[in-house]
Amino acid sequence: MGKTFPMDFRPRAGVVLCALLLCSCSQKVQFGGTVHTAAVSVGSITGGRVTQVLVSPSDRVVAGQLLVRLDDRVQQAQKKVIQARLDQAQEQLAEAQFAPRYLPEARLAVEQAQAALDSANAALDELMIRSPANGVVESIDLQPGDILLPGDTAVVVNTLKDPYVTIYVPQQDLAPFAVGQSLVVRSDALPDETFVGMVEERDSSAQFTPRNVQTADDRATLTFGVRIRIKDAGNRLYEGTTVTVLPP
Repeated sequence: MGKTFPMDFRPRAGVVLCALLLCSCSQKVQFGGTVHTAAVSVGSITGGRVTQVLVSPSDRVVAGQLLVRLDDRVQQAQKKVIQARLDQAQEQLAEAQFAPRYLPEARLAVEQAQAALDSANAALDELMIRSPANGVVESIDLQPGDILLPGDTAVVVNTLKDPYVTIYVPQQDLAPFAVGQSLVVRSDALPDETFVGMVEERDSSAQFTPRNVQTADDRATLTFGVRIRIKDAGNRLYEGTTVTVLPP
């Protein structure tokens, strides 16, 4: 005769089984990734010798803020000569008002001198390296006395705008991640806050494909890249921090 369990055991076993089923059903697969944001490399078209470095890595900066100053002594001297030439041309133009036949020549001289002054000012602006946007200094490796070559990067400013994360989703979990779908994103750096993400792009083919896909288990290992744009109006998500994405 088979062994029987006490009557009070079976309800408890049933409760435990139901709890396990509910727990397993309520759990959703979560996906992690690294935040990426837009960074801008700033430099000078003309280059020059560094005289001042006004920021350090991780400093917050605002648009237009001076980051690095290059030696401008030669350009300032040239500007003074050009400014004197413009002043003289303007005086001659004023005098030519009483001799109309000299007006075309006087006007041309003023225009040429003004164009030269504009060019000199533009050259001076290239020696004042400023931040193109609000953000954080991501990298800078300059010291006073260093030579910055024309076109080289002086400072990388991360604007912290338009953060996104790319996750890799197995094909059996891919269906909910349709383009335009809203998701919940949690930052490991800000554990008490959540962000709204939106599926911006989804790969049309698998990122990692086994050489021989034969069994169901093999096919399940195929993953697809999903890029999720994160709404972060306060610019609090930094480049390189990690986040967790919860499926819808």
